[in-house]
Amino acid sequence: MSDNGRDITLFYGCLITTKYQQVELATSFVLDKLGAPVKPVKGFSCCPDPIFFRAKDNYQWLSLAARNLCLAQDENADIVACCSGCNSTLRDAAHILGGDGELLKKTNEKLSKIGKSYEGKTGVKHFMAFLRDDVGIEKIRETISRKLPGLKAAPFYGCHILKPSEVMEFEQSLRFPRSLDPLIEATGVEVIHYDHESDCCGKGSIEEKVNLGMVKTILLSAKEAGADFVCVVCPYCFAALELGQLGLKRTEKLDIGMPIVFYPQLLALAQGATMEEAGLQLHKIKAACITEAITEKAT
Repeated sequence: MSDNGRDITLFYGCLITTKYQQVELATSFVLDKLGAPVKPVKGFSCCPDPIFFRAKDNYQWLSLAARNLCLAQDENADIVACCSGCNSTLRDAAHILGGDGELLKKTNEKLSKIGKSYEGKTGVKHFMAFLRDDVGIEKIRETISRKLPGLKAAPFYGCHILKPSEVMEFEQSLRFPRSLDPLIEATGVEVIHYDHESDCCGKGSIEEKVNLGMVKTILLSAKEAGADFVCVVCPYCFAALELGQLGLKRTEKLDIGMPIVFYPQLLALAQGATMEEAGLQLHKIKAACITEAITEKAT
């Protein structure tokens, strides 16, 4: 349940359910341990994508986002988005429609064709904001059964959870964000700060050279700072940073070998999940450091 007493429903978007099912596995485990009930809402579509789709047809993007907001609204539920891109689209769409009466009227005329009308009643939060603000660090700590000391994580925020800050309302500082620190530290993992943790991951670039250059800069910075792995909160960032390493190995013969781990996976492991329950076996760059830490603790 959200902090305003409404039910919550999870919005996974496209990438998580089709390519990064470890997020779904870990998130389900985490919510079960927290005792946070989720109301199922049927019929969600793509959010849609806040970069390419929006650039192609901004009004169609807004209309599809409004439809998703309506589905949650009709179930008296607020949306908790597990993808930063989905969170960006849905929060921005709600913000736009809430500030432009004429556009809201026009959008509702279109939605009326499918029997929907957006009334501005749907709250939207990123899963990380839900954990921080609705659940709270103390409640999270109560569910920890396996601390993970000795590991060092480099947090990576990405663009969409932070910007525009007046719409996302996640973090005051865009250059030196720190909201993930207490969430990571609750698992017993040390947070390592580095020069490029608030950079763009590069996934939005259609030029491979640009994309790989950005990935290289981020990961080498994290590695030089002493991180064992990078902790992400967005499937786009995961794709850029994990698959980007495979691209760097192919194009530059550079093997960085930096595991990329979603925060829900890290929390699930600290709550007692097995490697399989957290979905770490699905990664292309294996998180051997985490496997070893869990194994050593068990022996």
